[in-house]
Amino acid sequence: MVKASNADLAWLYPDLTYESAAEQILGEGPSLVVVTLGALGAFGAHRDLRLGVDAVQVHVVDTIGAGDAFGAGLLAWLHDHGALHPELRLEEEELKAALDFACLAAALTCARAGADPPWKAEMAAASSGKGPHSRPADGL
Repeated sequence: MVKASNADLAWLYPDLTYESAAEQILGEGPSLVVVTLGALGAFGAHRDLRLGVDAVQVHVVDTIGAGDAFGAGLLAWLHDHGALHPELRLEEEELKAALDFACLAAALTCARAGADPPWKAEMAAASSGKGPHSRPADGL
């Protein structure tokens, strides 16, 4: 699994779009490549799936820690759904739910000062539509 920002990929592959860079990386062996796009959301490439999701809109206070929170959210979703293993296989709705969950973690982090990622209870509340930055996500 590889997670990179669009800025990371622009530096590593200056002549490629982030989608093309993700394709190239995917061809080198990982089963999942995820690209964070800041306020635009995220993009995932997994086997034959290519999927983009929108970011959760929040009043941004501080972006420090957003990428780390995204990565942690992605890993947490995969773990909680029994998908965190070498033979990773996700259906389209699962990839979307994982990316949505990771974007929510990043957004909640951006909504407050400092690298202060959300707690599991905050993620659950926001995912269920009960938190201040609610975003129901399928498969949670």
